[in-house]
Amino acid sequence: MIEALRLANALLAPVMPSVHASINDRLGLEPCCSWKEDLSWDHRLSGKKLGEKTILFPRDV
Repeated sequence: MIEALRLANALLAPVMPSVHASINDRLGLEPCCSWKEDLSWDHRLSGKKLGEKTILFPRDV
């Protein structure tokens, strides 16, 4: 499931770069060269601990 999140996050890079960077931060990933190169299924998150939970899209009240 975490790998699917990583791939979905790679698709966010061109349209929501700040959200993409924030998710990468939480996943403990370094920025990749190109978002297209990041779209391959792999095991780079195996055994990693996730960062602290945060709200990506806070509600304006």
